[in-house]
Amino acid sequence: MIRISAMGLILALLLPVPLGLAGGSRPVKSWGKILLDALEALELRATISDADVKRTLEVALSQDQDRSNPYSSFLVGKGKAGGFVEAVVRALEFRVPTEKATAKGPFLYLELKPDAGLKLEDVRNKFGAPTEVDVPTPNPVKSLVLIYKTPRGRMTFGIGHDDDKTVVSASIDRSE
Repeated sequence: MIRISAMGLILALLLPVPLGLAGGSRPVKSWGKILLDALEALELRATISDADVKRTLEVALSQDQDRSNPYSSFLVGKGKAGGFVEAVVRALEFRVPTEKATAKGPFLYLELKPDAGLKLEDVRNKFGAPTEVDVPTPNPVKSLVLIYKTPRGRMTFGIGHDDDKTVVSASIDRSE
């Protein structure tokens, strides 16, 4: 007979399941792959509001007064404790154009943690071959950028210099 304390049961129910297997046989998606699903959900929306970003990415957004200006409102985000964004995102920025701006829509930028576990192959498996590849030179962080043009704008994924081709950034750009 297996005995589980009440506290053990509570922790098992409340803590997020780490990478690996849940229930002994069903694979659990990595936090990085959950992030890809969330980014896809945002990209498929006709418009993206701060409320959409908050709900989809499970983040709190606050205005960055120092960076906001008459043309753009800069919002920075923080993931909820134990959530997928907190696990994989180092920095989140959401820029929303004001009435004075020439930009047509918002820009969402995510800088990912080095140990997020998201690889170039994960992006290609999810979204297919990119419509463009940019090789920014010189760039100390990114060796290449995968660009996916969509009817609403574009999504980009920055790939690091490491041998594992780790994803270091992601963005959704509706500004053009």
